[in-house]
Amino acid sequence: MANKNFKFNSGTIEKYLGDAEVVEVPAEIDGLPVTKIGDSAFWNCKNVVEVKVADTVNYIDDYAFGYCESLREIKIPDSVTYIGTNAFWNCESLIAIKIPDSLTKIGSGAFFNCVSLREIKFSNSVKEIGDTAFVWCSRLTEIKLPNSITKISKNQFEGCTSLKKIHIPSSVTEIGNSAFVGCISLTELYIPNSVTEIGDNAFSHCNGLTEAYIPVSVTKIGDDVFSYCLGLIEAYIPDSVKVIGNDIVRECENIQRVYINIYSWSYADILRILGKNPKFEILPLK
Repeated sequence: MANKNFKFNSGTIEKYLGDAEVVEVPAEIDGLPVTKIGDSAFWNCKNVVEVKVADTVNYIDDYAFGYCESLREIKIPDSVTYIGTNAFWNCESLIAIKIPDSLTKIGSGAFFNCVSLREIKFSNSVKEIGDTAFVWCSRLTEIKLPNSITKISKNQFEGCTSLKKIHIPSSVTEIGNSAFVGCISLTELYIPNSVTEIGDNAFSHCNGLTEAYIPVSVTKIGDDVFSYCLGLIEAYIPDSVKVIGNDIVRECENIQRVYINIYSWSYADILRILGKNPKFEILPLK
């Protein structure tokens, strides 16, 4: 049976044509199953407040709900395996998301600037979360990442200014560049012993951090990794770290102590790593 609210082609909803506040994505149109919500299908649908997606849908494409500024709730069924790039970009009224057990990948920028998002529940089916996925989700206070991922991608939680606590699972081996930059409320940080690499600026501008302890599994730390962490008092860099970037505590104006194996690095390296005029104690490892 034809549905005048949707432009439909070969299983894909290409465009929503209606103006309702509550939208049901049907299981079939014209006798064919609906399997995909297409690229920009609901782009800039400012009236849409709630969307119910049929369990025949397995793919939510790029920008599918981009700029749906009034969207508060969407029910993603257990059939969906992929949420595309910028799929919910600038859905500034979206409050909560539950990731279904079927989902394996969240694309880059999927929830970019969802400023009202307070809660996201991940399933352990998720294998990959793209770059910038939760940039500027400024209402998130706590994140528990699934133990199915191995990498926290670059800029993944940039500007999540209310984020206080992050649970990093022991499956993670890499924290990407600027992953948590600007998370000014972050006060609890435990990096598991599975992590081997921490990228540039990973925790820059995390003003709530008072201590930074790098586990002995880490072998590489990037530039400015804790720069501008204004509340940071103490940092501990184990001997396992063989590659350390420049100015890792740049402009940490309240820092008092940095523990590092001073015998493994030249004087020039120490100045490169910690700054040319350190005003804090540089101490050997305990």
